[in-house]
Amino acid sequence: MAVKRLNIELTIDQYEAIATEAADRRQPIVAVIRGLIAELQAKRAKKDARGSSDDPFYKRTGSFDGATTLAEEHDRYIYGDK
Repeated sequence: MAVKRLNIELTIDQYEAIATEAADRRQPIVAVIRGLIAELQAKRAKKDARGSSDDPFYKRTGSFDGATTLAEEHDRYIYGDK
């Protein structure tokens, strides 16, 4: 696993929060931070993997009834067969 070293600045409150969490989990702070990042990555992957079947727009029924060639023949549908 390739790694990238990173120095960050935290407020005292942020440091105390992460240090307390690490102590509660009995893990080093870096392990807690990596775990939180892994959770964010999993959320992002799940969001990115959502297909159209999960999209509420595509779950609508009856909203797509009608002309199937509207894009190609829009003049005919607007003005008729003249």
